[in-house]
Amino acid sequence: KTTGASRAEDVLILRSEKQALGRSREANPNARVVTVSSTDELAGVRDWLVQRVFANGVPREGAPRFVVLDSVTDFCRMVSDHIERDGGKEGDWGYRQWNRYKQACIRMVRQFRDLPTTLVGLFLDEVSRGDEGGLGARRMAVGMKTMAPHVAALFDLVLWSEVMDRGDEGVVYALRTTGGVYRGNLLEQGKGHPNLGKWV
Repeated sequence: KTTGASRAEDVLILRSEKQALGRSREANPNARVVTVSSTDELAGVRDWLVQRVFANGVPREGAPRFVVLDSVTDFCRMVSDHIERDGGKEGDWGYRQWNRYKQACIRMVRQFRDLPTTLVGLFLDEVSRGDEGGLGARRMAVGMKTMAPHVAALFDLVLWSEVMDRGDEGVVYALRTTGGVYRGNLLEQGKGHPNLGKWV
């Protein structure tokens, strides 16, 4: 996912400390990458984009065509860490904390989506357990299974990227359209890594 998003032209990648910087640089030496380690830092980058790069809603010279959140899963974990410092461990949360978490994550994505550029959000996925112990639905890993459809609805296009084979000839990937909690139609299949920029 990181490699595919990095291949887009005029891209700004906001990466958590957990994401590999080398993948972005290898895929696109011209990619601009900012490492973010807290919700405060992420808000600071967003304010900088609003006030300096897209002042008055107009992209300045050199403004990125694509802004990549790598990954939304990690940034939501930062939101969780922030709430835990105020209201106790996640395992002890009640309705108030979970609602605060949900609204904060959705607001975070919406604020970047509303910039006059194309937002690409990368997510880890998680698989629920189905009946009789089998695998159930795959969904965006955002901390709350009921939140995945709400986050997916903030994006115009949601894709699953998956590795089909890692043979001697390299990685074979598949890119599918999806509704956020299921795999849909096959959009593209090939060797190497997809260029997500061409689909958005």
